[in-house]
Amino acid sequence: MFHDDLSLYTNKEYRSSYYLEKCWNLIEEKILFFVGFVNNPILSICFETDSIYFTVANKESIIFQESIIKNFSHSLNLCEDFIVSIVLDPFTKKEEKYNCTYSFVKDSEDEGIVELIGDYSIKVENYKEVKQNILLKLCLEIQYAINKNIFIYKIGNTLNEADIDSFYELVKFNSKIKKISFELSLNFLLNKNIVPSDIYIKLIKLNKEIEKYNA
Repeated sequence: MFHDDLSLYTNKEYRSSYYLEKCWNLIEEKILFFVGFVNNPILSICFETDSIYFTVANKESIIFQESIIKNFSHSLNLCEDFIVSIVLDPFTKKEEKYNCTYSFVKDSEDEGIVELIGDYSIKVENYKEVKQNILLKLCLEIQYAINKNIFIYKIGNTLNEADIDSFYELVKFNSKIKKISFELSLNFLLNKNIVPSDIYIKLIKLNKEIEKYNA
């Protein structure tokens, strides 16, 4: 159920949290500027192979567009057709919302898309909370994409290495964001029904093995 090479769980090249932090750092200053400048901005963010596309709009028109070149190394940058699409629109209707999901054509080489459409109304006052919420949702699904496209694991209904790896990354990232222990992070996500109970013991065991490996 675990990677034979435990270093894969800590190597930044294969971690969605590192990928997300590096991408977000490239656009965060612009996000904060427009959140403070535009009332209820509509933000569209797209991560592609070598670039990030950032668009700001209001209900009437597009206000700003920019393409930003990625300046960091990561295994996902080798996936030419993989996309992360984020739309943060406070005017999104309930039926148009799309909870963060990794979609791909099964039994194919399709690299897929991680897509999130949310009715977030981002303001300077709630920015940190909204950012954490978004990044944690993306973290899990992007790690699944790494498991499919880089580790070449099947993503399906049967519990396997991809599930363990992806939920481990989510728990670890949550512990980093909230500055709490791995165990507290795991219990928090379990109580929120975000981490399934059938992998709880496996994640505890995996974390102990990684800590021992890194000691």
